[in-house]
Amino acid sequence: LEIYQGARWPSLYQLFSVYGDPNLQPEEVEGVQISQAFIFSQTHIRFLCGISWTRNLIEYDLQANAYANFARLQNSFCELGLKKNVNDHSIGFSVSEVLTRNQDGLSALR
Repeated sequence: LEIYQGARWPSLYQLFSVYGDPNLQPEEVEGVQISQAFIFSQTHIRFLCGISWTRNLIEYDLQANAYANFARLQNSFCELGLKKNVNDHSIGFSVSEVLTRNQDGLSALR
């Protein structure tokens, strides 16, 4: 189990360029994720799921033609990974899915 919290300050370009906004607030993120790994001989399986919340997301606003803060974003994610050691080589792949919801309740699945 991992619980995290952090912030990302806007870049100088996002603040002061022709598309910038000197009033941008830092992004704030917090979340929780859980992961489990299984190892069977030469095969490794990893499963990861979590959820995160971002406040003041910094994105380019096409309508305003400038960078802006967006109030709230929620990401839910799951990932499954498989790695197999064959001789001296490692072969692997992973599959992931992310569900993103914004403050207006609009969702996107990636």
